[in-house]
Amino acid sequence: MSQRIAVLAGSALLLCTSIGVIHSQTQQPYVIGYISDFSGPFVDTFSPVHDGFRAHINMVNLAGGVNGRQIKTVVRDDQLNATRAASLMRELVTSEEVNSIWSLSLSSTLPGIYALAKRFNVPAISSVSAIKSTLPPAEDYAYSTGSPFEVAGEVSAKLAIKLFPSKGKLMCVTIDSAGGFAACGHTAASASAVGFTNDSLMFPPAKVEYGAIGQRIANSQPAVVVTHLPAGLAPGVLLAARSAGYRGPMLLHNVAFNEATLVKAMETAGNFENTHVFSRYVLAHDPLPAVAEIGRALEKVGVKPADFSGNHIAGWVHGKLAVEALRKCGFPCNGEKLNATLSSLSVDTGGLSGGPITFKADDHQGTSWWKTYSFDPASKKFKPTGEWVEAASKLAYTVGEKK
Repeated sequence: MSQRIAVLAGSALLLCTSIGVIHSQTQQPYVIGYISDFSGPFVDTFSPVHDGFRAHINMVNLAGGVNGRQIKTVVRDDQLNATRAASLMRELVTSEEVNSIWSLSLSSTLPGIYALAKRFNVPAISSVSAIKSTLPPAEDYAYSTGSPFEVAGEVSAKLAIKLFPSKGKLMCVTIDSAGGFAACGHTAASASAVGFTNDSLMFPPAKVEYGAIGQRIANSQPAVVVTHLPAGLAPGVLLAARSAGYRGPMLLHNVAFNEATLVKAMETAGNFENTHVFSRYVLAHDPLPAVAEIGRALEKVGVKPADFSGNHIAGWVHGKLAVEALRKCGFPCNGEKLNATLSSLSVDTGGLSGGPITFKADDHQGTSWWKTYSFDPASKKFKPTGEWVEAASKLAYTVGEKK
């Protein structure tokens, strides 16, 4: 008799659990928008970021969602076109009724998106590129978990002096753009403050002459080279500099590139020495247990272990912020309410950076932390070097803007 009661009780519990799951799945979901480049020139940069983002959202949805509701992500491809990006945002807000726009692509697409965000009262949060709109005094409805070139520039010299205390000449290499101008301008100001002399090289991204770039670097004979380059250009410049005979240290700003492409460039050049990366988030080579957990979550959405990179981690952190913002916002959660939530939010990255992502009313970027990784020829991996270095979102230097 007692055995029969136990079976009936178990069946009842199973039935209640099943009803609860069905009820959870039929609840109206949170609907968010996601715009990025999935077919343009930087698809190799932005597609992995999306994989990291969706892997985190997938994990949360499988565990029951947020506040008992699933998260529905409506994805669009801007093809790295600013006009198209703005048009897609209008569609997502008006037709799909999303309460936010996540990720975005190159910095050139951000001004139009942020302007529409303010008009429609729907926050836009960038994941890789970042512009001054998010720095204090921040523009309303504009947020970022990415790397503002100004901040990256200022912290780069602090990292360089720790690695190369002999000083000498620091050469900054970037693309001829507003972001590139800001990056090298703030790098130079920070470098001068710690005792470096400066040289810089800016080149048009549309027509890259790698051979000439490499020769220019070699001829300058810098004590250290700092680069602020997109994923598609950094390996080429690294290879060109080594091929031209420059064997000195290169400190590469991780603008969402894949570690494997850098290793391949080093293999082609036949030089594995003096290559370093500085990054706002940990790289996929980091031994942190949380990194291995992300790798396993990525496999569940179809990402091969060999393709795992720091780009995925940046996307994962972006997804983590989205989940925590929705959780705190509650339901219903429209754009205006979510914006108020974001403007006073702190999210623990779980060791994936040196501190939390924290937004305040006048600061939608927050303090960031940066770590340097040095390539180890024996293991063919980038290994962490030193501690996290803090970078304030309030800039220390004033650099004229490129017209």
